[in-house]
Amino acid sequence: MATLISGIVFNITSEYINKRKILGVQSVEGVRQENENQQKVWKEDLNYWLNFKQKYPDYNYTYLKLADLYSKLNQAEESQKMWLKYEKEKRRSGF
Repeated sequence: MATLISGIVFNITSEYINKRKILGVQSVEGVRQENENQQKVWKEDLNYWLNFKQKYPDYNYTYLKLADLYSKLNQAEESQKMWLKYEKEKRRSGF
């Protein structure tokens, strides 16, 4: 009888957790999928800003966006390059 009750409670709890996001309770698969989706969004944003920089080369804010996105994509070296380009352009333009 106790096994039956614990099985029912487990099933009810599992259904509840699956229907709601509870702080600290999330499947590994769910986290992995969210990370993959976020990576995809960051890559799309990166492509957008790279194209934007080609169209508007004098818009220096682009370097900051690129540095941020490269950092989020764990490309520290590229992020640093963009940051240094931004700093160089900032000094050159007197801001």
